[in-house]
Amino acid sequence: MTPSMNQTVLCDVFQEKKSISIIFIFRFMCYDEFLGILTSADLITDEFPERDAITAFSQSMMTQVDEFDNDRHMKMQKVEYFEALARVAEGVSPAPPGANIEEWPLARRKEQLLADKMDNLIPALLNVAKKEFRERWRKPERDKSTGLYLTPADTQPKKATFYSTI
Repeated sequence: MTPSMNQTVLCDVFQEKKSISIIFIFRFMCYDEFLGILTSADLITDEFPERDAITAFSQSMMTQVDEFDNDRHMKMQKVEYFEALARVAEGVSPAPPGANIEEWPLARRKEQLLADKMDNLIPALLNVAKKEFRERWRKPERDKSTGLYLTPADTQPKKATFYSTI
């Protein structure tokens, strides 16, 4: 997954669906919110049931020293959210956007690289993002000479900045 291409979508969905703990000003996402994202994006199916979503959430959480006196193991941070979405992409194995589903049976979808699965997951997650974000987001184009994805900001000419040593 290229950060410049998809991280903005993932972060926008996280920002909208997370909870905020008043005590620590700690941003996190609970399982119910994570499941709400997957349900809103129509990712919970017969091929990827809620049981697999629970597993993706649990396996993405960092190990905690004390789960009896602390509920941190139930609060997903952004890095854990990214890992959970990668696990969901691996389980769902979505077909490319706009592709004919008959040409993409499950076996063929499972053979895709994880990066391609993540890219194919973005349109479903984009539907969960805020309307303002969806309206301004543009999929970056791949630069033919370098193979890198360029965001619209990368294609704008930059002003030269000169520094003086005086």
